[in-house]
Amino acid sequence: MNQPKQQTQEIKNNQNIIQNNQQNQQNNQQQQQQNNNETQENPLNIAQLIQRKDKKDPGNPEIPENPQNNENPENPESPENPESPENPENQDNKKDHNTQMKSQADENEQSQVKVNDCNAKEFPFTDVLNKLKLNEGYPIVNLIAAQQSKRGSFYAGIARACFNSDAIIVNSLIETGIEKYALRRNLTVIGVAPENCVKYPKINSIQKSSDEISNCHTHIFLLIILKMKLDQQ
Repeated sequence: MNQPKQQTQEIKNNQNIIQNNQQNQQNNQQQQQQNNNETQENPLNIAQLIQRKDKKDPGNPEIPENPQNNENPENPESPENPESPENPENQDNKKDHNTQMKSQADENEQSQVKVNDCNAKEFPFTDVLNKLKLNEGYPIVNLIAAQQSKRGSFYAGIARACFNSDAIIVNSLIETGIEKYALRRNLTVIGVAPENCVKYPKINSIQKSSDEISNCHTHIFLLIILKMKLDQQ
């Protein structure tokens, strides 16, 4: 009895093996068909792309588009660039402005009076006033515009130079840019005093100005000093 059972079991096993093999073969065939289909689709797609390119090439719409693009205002911008000469014109204007500023600075330098002798007592105020076209006794320098300036300490040097050597600006202050600042404030530069000529003014030398000096209101006693010197003549 055991033998026929074993035989039937073996037969079943063999049948299962055969079925599995058949199924594997079917699966392999299906995969091969899919691969073949993919390989066939690829050349078809390539052929379609080639046909599309061939269809575009005979028309060549892209080639005439380039000359049309040349007709676009983008390229005429290059001829519009003759406006670029405006840039040299602007440069010329800047150069003219710079030359005017330089000429103005030269004129200011020529109008200044340099004091070389610290002990010089005589100073040609009338000549300076005529040279600067200032006929009034005051103000030779208008410091009212700079009355509330943060650079009040610079004007202390102006007052010192004016009191001692009949000048307005000191060399050390010119190096710090006081001359340009004076031009911006519409101040008139009369002269340049050397550093060793600068001394602090004495309070007793100016009447009724001790408060102004203590408060560093240099614009007040500077005008007083100038007026006093003009009155002495």
